Amino acid sequence: MAQRRQIIAIVLIGAISILIGLVLAYQKGFKYGVNLNRGQVASTSSPLPLATNPSNPTRDLKSGEIIKELNCVCGCKMELAPCTCNERRGAQEIRRFVQVLVQEGVSRPEIINRLIEKYTEAILIKMT
Repeated sequence: MAQRRQIIAIVLIGAISILIGLVLAYQKGFKYGVNLNRGQVASTSSPLPLATNPSNPTRDLKSGEIIKELNCVCGCKMELAPCTCNERRGAQEIRRFVQVLVQEGVSRPEIINRLIEKYTEAILIKMT
């Protein structure tokens, strides 16, 4: 009888320890932005800003205008402006590429040509 009580006590202590660990992990998940329902880190930021140098609104405007004319070519079939995917050849990569070219002072037609070279003509939104 005493041995049975000892086993029950050990099992209860183990179960309570696991429960406390799960509760603490769940609370830490909220603190650090972990989405425990999907096992992913929750995004606390908006999509990448269009400019890496916010002190130059002209560059911001130029890259924003170019991005409005582009598709995301990762396979998600979205226009680039609203897309936030981080896939290879996806929205974030293309935005960074455009931003770098704008910062280097490359002309708009040359930026379009380089985009077509790198991502094919599928990058361009077809205006009909």
